[in-house]
Amino acid sequence: MEYLKIRDVRNSVNEGPSGTLDRYLTQYRRQAGLYSQAITRLVAASGPQLELAERAIEEDSRTRVSDPVSRLSAPYFVNEDIIGGVLVGKAVSQVNQEYAGLGLATTDGKVKLGPGVGYVQAPAFYNELLKQGLADPDLAVNYNAPNGERMTRQGLARLVNAKTENAPAYGEFDVFLTSGATEAIDATVATFGRLNPGKGIAVLGPSYYAGLFSSQYRDIPVTQLVADGAPLFPSVREMQKNLPDSTGMILLTMPNNPTGEMYPEQELRDLFAYAKASGKLILFDDIFGRLTFDRQKNPVEIAREAGALDNLVVVDSLSKSLNIPGLRPGVVATTNAPMRAGLSDRLIAAKCNPPLVLGPLLSFEGLARGAEEMMQQDRTASPGKLFDALTQGTSVPFSREWFVRAFDQWQTWNTLTMEYYAQNLSFIRSFLKETGMGKQGSPDQGAFNTLVQLTAPLTGANSLDFLYKLMVGTATYTQTGPCFGLDQDLWDRTLGVWTRITYASDRKSLGEGLVRLASLAKAYDEKDLGNPAKFPSLSVSYASNEQTIQKTN
Repeated sequence: MEYLKIRDVRNSVNEGPSGTLDRYLTQYRRQAGLYSQAITRLVAASGPQLELAERAIEEDSRTRVSDPVSRLSAPYFVNEDIIGGVLVGKAVSQVNQEYAGLGLATTDGKVKLGPGVGYVQAPAFYNELLKQGLADPDLAVNYNAPNGERMTRQGLARLVNAKTENAPAYGEFDVFLTSGATEAIDATVATFGRLNPGKGIAVLGPSYYAGLFSSQYRDIPVTQLVADGAPLFPSVREMQKNLPDSTGMILLTMPNNPTGEMYPEQELRDLFAYAKASGKLILFDDIFGRLTFDRQKNPVEIAREAGALDNLVVVDSLSKSLNIPGLRPGVVATTNAPMRAGLSDRLIAAKCNPPLVLGPLLSFEGLARGAEEMMQQDRTASPGKLFDALTQGTSVPFSREWFVRAFDQWQTWNTLTMEYYAQNLSFIRSFLKETGMGKQGSPDQGAFNTLVQLTAPLTGANSLDFLYKLMVGTATYTQTGPCFGLDQDLWDRTLGVWTRITYASDRKSLGEGLVRLASLAKAYDEKDLGNPAKFPSLSVSYASNEQTIQKTN
């Protein structure tokens, strides 16, 4: 996977995706027979790798079929730790040896078709902000701010308040700095469980493992609701009809990971009206909120207009929007007094303090987001005047002039990155259409991932076996539907094989990954690779009981 600097992104945007598309379509068409030959031989000889995978699955409590910690998140860990971890070294070596002998492209490591992170380097001046944080002894050598140093909290409040239109919704004591969105979700789930014993959590649509795992780990009943086919979000009416009476909190990730799906504004109004009337909380994971192709009213503002702000807990992070997951900058915000107090206690108990050296970076990001939103309301406003308005009565660790210069670079970075993602999505859609390997199953309103339904008649296919053979036959890593919750049996029997493709990556990896995915899908169908009577097959499957899964009508 290539780490892309912004100049690389600019060059790619100027070139457009057509040249890359032609190159990889030609590669796939000319060498389809060779790929099929190589994949079939590699899968047929993969018995030792299958034994290794099955042993590893049984030894890990998170993946053991007989007693996994979480049934709904187990496929995620099988894929992440075993298929994309334990098996990788040998798979890459054997695939490269086989492919080189046939004149096919080799790879330095596993081909990441669904990496889950963006590879466009964050704006260069963020290094200045990080150095500034490390050089400040109040931030670097202290740990006397368990809920975040004040400048940091003001930055976080601005960051979350940028989601509102007329006036700030959150004060500096309504926000908490966390180690990424994962800790924010876990802390929220843990706090909810402590405050509401016996109450359950409902997850809308496919979901990253964190909410599912955290809930089941703490014996909190969890229900996952999915509509028939795509889009996968249930309507609010369907949700109300299918929710267990014990549900106390609803988890919504929007744009969704992995589908990019978003509720229209009226559905969100209905959701918050229902939450207010029923006293339920909404855990809103907004980590992909800035990565949308079409600007929509933010759910935070909709909740406030509905008088349901106290029913909302917001989670955000810079991991996806700025591609800095290694720094683990996350935030959780709420005006709900019991949840706020509980979150404070939970985060203090979990660690001594958050990474205070991120203060200057978060201070800038909060100001930049706030200025951007204000410029949407007043096109004549200058960054300098907005800086003055936003910082009135507070202190920030940089000058007005520095902010104006950095804000211009920040806007350029965001514009180019979004255009690059849009072109990559166009590339994926064209490749799917030209090869007939799959169809666009997800709405793709969010600009990061797409979920593709493979169209080859993979009847009876086991999604995890497909991932296993994608690795041992092509050294390629991605995710299938069950990695995002929902009963694996439901996916495999009813929905079919769906794979996530991340278009926040470099085009070389994207193109090579698509060729390998298409080749495996074709061979899986034509050579009957999923038949355990013919080929070594990963038969593990995670089926939840009927009380944990609801499929809406």
